Amino acid sequence: MSHHPSSTLDQVQDEPQTGLPDEPLAEAPPPVDDHQRDLRRINAQWTARVIYFVFGVIEIAIAVRMLLKLIAANEASGFARFTYGLTALFVAPFQNVVNSPRARNGSVFELSSILALLIYLLLSWLIVRLLFLLLDRPTLN
Repeated sequence: MSHHPSSTLDQVQDEPQTGLPDEPLAEAPPPVDDHQRDLRRINAQWTARVIYFVFGVIEIAIAVRMLLKLIAANEASGFARFTYGLTALFVAPFQNVVNSPRARNGSVFELSSILALLIYLLLSWLIVRLLFLLLDRPTLN
């Protein structure tokens, strides 16, 4: 018979446990496997891309509005009317915050649209940061 030297695992099993005897084992958080963590991260990243896309579309529409105002586009044209109608809801909270300079030819440098662009950019970033704080938080193992 050959006798093998005792392994480190055998030594650990033979040693008495030094944990606190009054600790309830049922209160330990269940282990979160890597698959669940990866799924949460993938979902958070996908949702962040959707949020950035939606805000990007809004910001592009506002930028087109600014360009049309700057070149004094004919407000009776279908494209200008559509663009102004589409963006009116998004620019309305910022109207009259600051005066927009007007030229004699009808051109307007719409500062309220610039303010809207900055606020929506900041808002989209904050929403995505909050999303990652809530969905991609580290787990305790």
